[in-house]
Amino acid sequence: MTRPGRGRACMAVQGAAVLPADRRGQCSAAHQARSDGQMNSAAQRFGSGRAGGNVMRALAVLGIVALLAAPTAYFHYAWTSAEREMLETARADAEFLRERLLKQDVRARSSSADATDADEGGSSTARSINTLLQQLPPMEFEGRQLVRDANGVILAQRGGVPHGPVFSVTTPLRGVPALRADIEVIRSSKPLLWHMLGVGSLVLVLGACIALVAVQGYRRTRGQGREVARVSGLAEQGVLDRNAFIEGVRDALVRSERDGTECTLFHLDLDHFKMVNGAVGQSCADLLLEQVAKVIRVRIDVLAREADLPPVLMGTPGGDVFLLLVEAMPRSAPVTEAFARGVLDALGNAFEVGPYQLYLSASVGASHRAGRTISAEKLIREAELAKIFAKNQGSGSYAIHDQNMDVQAEARDELGQALRRALANEEFLLYYQPKVHTVTGVVTGVEALLRWQPDGKPMVMPDQFIPVLEETGLIVPAGAWVLREACNQVMTWRARGLPPVSVAVNVSARQLQQRGFVDTVAGILKETGLEARYLELELTESIFVDNAGDNVRMLRRLADMGVSLAIDDFGTGHSSLSYLSNFSPRTLKIDRSFLSEAGDGSDNIAIARAIIALGHGMGMYVVAEGVETEAQVDFLRGYGCDQMQGYLLSKPLPADQLEQWLRARIQSQLSLNAARRVALV
Repeated sequence: MTRPGRGRACMAVQGAAVLPADRRGQCSAAHQARSDGQMNSAAQRFGSGRAGGNVMRALAVLGIVALLAAPTAYFHYAWTSAEREMLETARADAEFLRERLLKQDVRARSSSADATDADEGGSSTARSINTLLQQLPPMEFEGRQLVRDANGVILAQRGGVPHGPVFSVTTPLRGVPALRADIEVIRSSKPLLWHMLGVGSLVLVLGACIALVAVQGYRRTRGQGREVARVSGLAEQGVLDRNAFIEGVRDALVRSERDGTECTLFHLDLDHFKMVNGAVGQSCADLLLEQVAKVIRVRIDVLAREADLPPVLMGTPGGDVFLLLVEAMPRSAPVTEAFARGVLDALGNAFEVGPYQLYLSASVGASHRAGRTISAEKLIREAELAKIFAKNQGSGSYAIHDQNMDVQAEARDELGQALRRALANEEFLLYYQPKVHTVTGVVTGVEALLRWQPDGKPMVMPDQFIPVLEETGLIVPAGAWVLREACNQVMTWRARGLPPVSVAVNVSARQLQQRGFVDTVAGILKETGLEARYLELELTESIFVDNAGDNVRMLRRLADMGVSLAIDDFGTGHSSLSYLSNFSPRTLKIDRSFLSEAGDGSDNIAIARAIIALGHGMGMYVVAEGVETEAQVDFLRGYGCDQMQGYLLSKPLPADQLEQWLRARIQSQLSLNAARRVALV
């Protein structure tokens, strides 16, 4: 049972079962205990959420420090280690030379002649040192080993000159009488640099991975912390989280079976809250939800007291949804409706959140059940299903669950599965309806319309399956197929000798929300070879409800590509002149409902005239849909409507039949033009 619209004041809840005072007190005490326990639990989770956030923040900082500092520290360590190793080797070699020189009783000469002899390799000291130097263990690296005297003259050496960058260490050769010399080790730094580069790269990668994982974990923990904080704020209003609320529903169902009463669950969903959230930001939206919870809490407590009912259990599964469980409520439609209407009326006043003054509406679904014949999850699901039906009635509506809703929901699920099979089995096809110039009758384009032809069954019209495509998300692959098929068909007509004609394709807001939608359109145009100016995308005004800013940016990109944009059924949805000016569609389409009373001076005709004037004033073409009578044609011509389409011209046709219609129309236009030229002569 559904009741759309907003009523006036809340109806008095009469005829409710009156509980004994002691039992009502027990229920109230139990509910208060559950609420206090939930608030403590929420506070604990909030604390743990903050602790987890601090840990993730520390890990993120550690990863970034490792990313920046670890490679530098390792480079310094590797370089100094190599220098230390070379220095120890040089000292050991110096000690070896000292001992051997002392045993041979070699006396170094410091005169300039001796130095010259040493440089030429002729002195006995130089020869002795050179002989001893060759006896040292082979070098484990590419480089040279030198012995220089105090004047820098090379007394002995071994090894070759290293290529590329080098580094060196020097140690004195002490303890040999009359000889002052140093041992210098020169080593190529290329192997060390390559090693440092490899290890440093590994450290950089590991540091980047640690930082990335930590940052993602911190963001996730911060999001969880926000949710815990939001639930904690709602818990102050006596709102339980999902798990605690489900436990409360289970307990209530047990009491219901014991006492022979019923439980009524209300599922409240705020209308268009995503748009509010996007407009005011997450923080203000959370504060708004707390205010909403407080207002609802106050109203349901008043309603429960007036009806002598136990305290109402209130919870939230998250987001903008609130769940209300009322025990011992009579199974009476008027009573349930009064309670639902009372909750909706509580949202009638403006909410002050920061600098914003916000007005909200909601949709409510209700479900009655008694005892343990149903699970808590099933009871919530039934109320949610009723809420979906209420939303379909419009903002501020409520609905009570019945068996017909289950039947319809099951049918929609089956339809969704059938549509998945239809997409896989290529059961969809396109029909085309022509558009002509209102005055000249020249064909200006065609509109592609989706049809479903199940195997062995009658054709299904779009109003029966398009909403299900939207709900299931199948509209995205189905829409891409429509776009590709329509562009291919236009190119096929052109290849068969027909003049170029534009094609209009309907696009839903769900498709625009796909990040790659613009790329998909560009790819299909490139694949089929159709110029962008011959493609028109028809959009409904629902694109201005959710994610309006993102949608407008997407439309601007399409317009920059050269694709034409049209607003379909203008005036029947959420019209926004500011958005029209932001992305400048090329065409406005007048809905058929505004032409149904052409010629009788009704308000609809006044609206049609206003739309024509608005479109022309903004530099757009205006197309009238659903033209079926000559009176409508006369009206459109009289007020300067640019184009028209409808059954008066042609019903939607398959591609081959429309090709014949187009050829006949072109031939008729040629004959008419020839007759006019003859008349002029």
